[in-house]
Amino acid sequence: FLYELLNERPAGDQENNFGLLRVDGSPKPAFTALKNLIALLQDAGTPIQPGTLSYSLSGDLAHVHHTLLQKSNGRFYLVLWQEISCFDVQQRTDVATIDRPLTLTLNTAVAQATGYYPISSTAPAWQSSNPRQLPISVPDHPLVIELSAGT
Repeated sequence: FLYELLNERPAGDQENNFGLLRVDGSPKPAFTALKNLIALLQDAGTPIQPGTLSYSLSGDLAHVHHTLLQKSNGRFYLVLWQEISCFDVQQRTDVATIDRPLTLTLNTAVAQATGYYPISSTAPAWQSSNPRQLPISVPDHPLVIELSAGT
């Protein structure tokens, strides 16, 4: 659920600045992240019979959330993030966060794993061919891992 698309007034009154776009229509970082996430996960294909992907995560999973999606082309998309605070409301300052190092173990054959950080781009951040175990760092924003079927 999104509360507001466009800010109501210029910066100053925080109650009028919940939009994804500034009052002049320029995008805020949240707009860019949401636009990129939608671009990575959109699927105009026909409904399919869902497949399965066996995987596990190891390491300190505190505050780490994940969901597995599948597109009509058969590719899987594992989305991971840390649900932690990155802003101190009392001090009105950003809080430094640390990415959580984990290991993704793929028990299903995967030909290619591609990582994306939609907070900044839809371009691949990294790739791995025929991975069985992947060291990953989970940030406080979505990490999308595209997994293409292997043989």
